[in-house]
Amino acid sequence: MATRQDVVAEIERQFTGSDRTTAIKTLNLYTGTPGDRERVQLEILGQCGGSLERLRALVDTAKRAPRAARPAVSPPRTSSPSPPAREPQASRGTDVADPQLARVIATVQLQGAHHGEAGQDPELAVGSSKEYPPWRYIFYVAIGIIPLLTLGGAIPFAIAGAGITGCRQFATDARQPQGVRMIACLGIAIACWVAMFALAGGVALLRSRL
Repeated sequence: MATRQDVVAEIERQFTGSDRTTAIKTLNLYTGTPGDRERVQLEILGQCGGSLERLRALVDTAKRAPRAARPAVSPPRTSSPSPPAREPQASRGTDVADPQLARVIATVQLQGAHHGEAGQDPELAVGSSKEYPPWRYIFYVAIGIIPLLTLGGAIPFAIAGAGITGCRQFATDARQPQGVRMIACLGIAIACWVAMFALAGGVALLRSRL
């Protein structure tokens, strides 16, 4: 049975430096029962060829592939009344031995063939990967209190709304490393407060001249 140590060892073999951390976080997006989860993760690593982009694509597709999916294969008709001899499993390949992984690989190959074409099926888009980390609420609150401190107003509400929307877009984008997402949300929060102070200073200056 595949273990977590096997997955980590394979990641260390294929990736170096910060790519190892990114690969671990990307694989963690695929969840399942212990044992089966590590088995699928090892199969994904075996297909990614050391490419983070392909790793993300395989994980994203594996998350959408139903576990119960089984390819419908009709047995070949023969004139002999006896059942056809079963082909050795090793010669049939991974696509029959593991239907779930076969679906993942086939979908990723189809995605690579049609990447960038007009009318691409949104279900195959890697950009649909989403993650909802709990730390995003810290930035929501930090931005959301702006209209409360200013006792309302259309502009403060607009600033807060735009800031929270931007933070949510970055925070839930599982394609990016978590550190990059946190820095982006921090930058958005700072920008919102700078805009709020600039607005307050402008209003105060205008009142002083009246």
